[in-house]
Amino acid sequence: MTTTIIFGPRAVELRKPATEQKLVGFVLNVGSTDMMCCDAIQGLVQSWSDAGGDIATACGRVLDIERAEYTGEEVIYDTDGQVVFLEPRVPLIRIEDCFGASPRRCINHMRAKAGQISQRRVSVENLSRYYWVAVAKQAFKLTFD
Repeated sequence: MTTTIIFGPRAVELRKPATEQKLVGFVLNVGSTDMMCCDAIQGLVQSWSDAGGDIATACGRVLDIERAEYTGEEVIYDTDGQVVFLEPRVPLIRIEDCFGASPRRCINHMRAKAGQISQRRVSVENLSRYYWVAVAKQAFKLTFD
């Protein structure tokens, strides 16, 4: 692996309906079933991290993913011990929780939205999910291209 850091997108980019459609398309094509889609996103991010790659915010704050794995904390911290916020009062949550209590229902909702570009910006509760999907998409490109 020559590139060791992936920079996640800013919230303003994640809020765009066109970006949402691109990320939904990636999610729906990465696995053959709803749960396999969730597992693939999680696996791509965790494999990247396990292989020594770092994940950072758009402004360069490196995420401490291992802390969330070991402590079970829902929010993600950076390597300096500060909570990572995507927007004011909107913390980045760990990848295991980003698909909500029912990942299958979440993927079904994404499937229903595929091809239907909204006129409204993406809801705040979806920002962490799309952040991780964007990171997984970059990891996929860097790993398999």
